[in-house]
Amino acid sequence: MAIAGPDNAPIEHPILLAAKLVSDGHPDRAQSVITSVDIENLKEYSALYHSTLGSIYEQSQQWPEAINSFEMALSILNDVNAKQQLHIDRAYVEIHLAHCHIELLDFESASDLLDTIAEDARSTSWYVLMNKAQQGMEEHHHAWETLDTGISTFEQNLELRHQRIELGIKLSLFDEVESDIVMVSNHPEAIVRDSIRIADTAQQYSAYEVAEMALRLGRTRGYNAELWTASAVIALKMEEWLMAADLLSVLSIEEPKFSIETAEAYRSAGRYHQALQYNGFAPSSKEKAQQRFSLLLELEQFSSAVALTDRLVFWKLTEDDAVLYGLAYAYFQLRDFEKALQYCNGITDPTVFQQSVALRQIIRDCQASNGCW
Repeated sequence: MAIAGPDNAPIEHPILLAAKLVSDGHPDRAQSVITSVDIENLKEYSALYHSTLGSIYEQSQQWPEAINSFEMALSILNDVNAKQQLHIDRAYVEIHLAHCHIELLDFESASDLLDTIAEDARSTSWYVLMNKAQQGMEEHHHAWETLDTGISTFEQNLELRHQRIELGIKLSLFDEVESDIVMVSNHPEAIVRDSIRIADTAQQYSAYEVAEMALRLGRTRGYNAELWTASAVIALKMEEWLMAADLLSVLSIEEPKFSIETAEAYRSAGRYHQALQYNGFAPSSKEKAQQRFSLLLELEQFSSAVALTDRLVFWKLTEDDAVLYGLAYAYFQLRDFEKALQYCNGITDPTVFQQSVALRQIIRDCQASNGCW
């Protein structure tokens, strides 16, 4: 079996083939190829064999096995005859070995290993991993310096920006990472997930204003349902009801199921008529009937509220004592005392029952005085 190499030339040697399959993200196929290799005759491919095997284990998250293989590759490269080894990059082996140590929370070993890599061989992966190792050792100041150096070297790298934003949020250095958030949002390669990733990190530390900023900047790139949904969630957590309602109203255009949430947000913002409007857009459901009934009571549209009785019965909402009390109160306001008392008599919930007792007394007082209005 042969595949094309960098110059479209067929790759005949199985170790080279396995190495390319790993780099292309096919560890299973690489595994099947490398098992055919005669390990007694590796010669100039010895280090590459163990490095490739380490990468296969790494992509399968078999960290101890990966460490053993990478360490074997390094031991071969440290041998006096290492120059004879072909197609092997020491920095690659060390970087991936450090990654495995980090996954096993052995941050000190990872840091010591990364320190041995020459500055001119330090890729973006080096800065990301050294940052993680230093954070793992609680050396946050050094981690911040590492990311600063990495960004000054690889200014347009998105991952390094993300790493500094995440560290800044963790350390509550919100002002220091604001420019990074703007840079990520304006980056030509940025996608929706970049904004959501920042927001997710900010939420973990209850930094909702940072999350809102990242999502707001993301929305300038155009409509995306996932982005609008994430933005609405943050707005709700911030209790920015009107902002949440406006975001949800956009979502409800394509997904009417969001109409209930839109109505509830407008309700919390005190926009009852808009809430009632969006409730009307929602598909028929128990939640819609219950929400509409509550809104009509808050708007003091008592005739419309009692007109929903059949719908409330259909959805079995009249089994809810709070709904029974709402009907009783609506009929009281309509001066139909008999109906009001009828609904009061069905209430058993202790909390709602106290309200119904008070309403009964008011009704009796009204009846005794021939009216309350």
